[in-house]
Amino acid sequence: QHTSDPYVQMKVGAQLWKSPTEKKTCNPVWPKDNSVKDFIFYSIEQQVLIDVLDWDQLSSDDPLGSVMVFRDGASKSSRITTKDLIEFAGKGEKSFRLYAASDKEDAPPEDAKIFLEVDWLWLTHPIEGPKVDAPSNYLLNFKIDECKDMSETGLNAPFTIRLSIKDSDILKESNAGWSKPETNPLTLKTLDNIRKLSESFCSS
Repeated sequence: QHTSDPYVQMKVGAQLWKSPTEKKTCNPVWPKDNSVKDFIFYSIEQQVLIDVLDWDQLSSDDPLGSVMVFRDGASKSSRITTKDLIEFAGKGEKSFRLYAASDKEDAPPEDAKIFLEVDWLWLTHPIEGPKVDAPSNYLLNFKIDECKDMSETGLNAPFTIRLSIKDSDILKESNAGWSKPETNPLTLKTLDNIRKLSESFCSS
């Protein structure tokens, strides 16, 4: 009897994950402790590529089937999106039929399925910010490098930089002083641009 060495590959944008390979079986079962993966989504229309492949040591891995959907009025199947998965979030295990991802692949058996469990996790509590059509909230990241052309007198390390966004203040203390201001590339004008950027973010 023919068997495979199947594994599941999932890709969202540049994020790629592969499950462990289950040897010599056509009915693989993966333990929960090594079959769970978190992905960050940026749009509800983002495609989710879920493929089952047969691992091969001597040649390229063979496709065994992919999770596809048929849209209303479409003649061909297409990849599922984040929006499709939201419908099943938090509802336990859901079966998805496997199809050939392209005409070049052999069609899997009609009863070939993969069982997935989808959960939706919020990165943070909802916060005020610009309206974005995306499931994730906001990540505002600043990296302060160096300062230039500061006063050469009355400055002793460590220095403190204050970044204010509305009513919240973030204080960042340097580990050491800047010994020669003229050698550091970041100017006070750049820091002022950072302040203006944060104000623009809050007013959007």
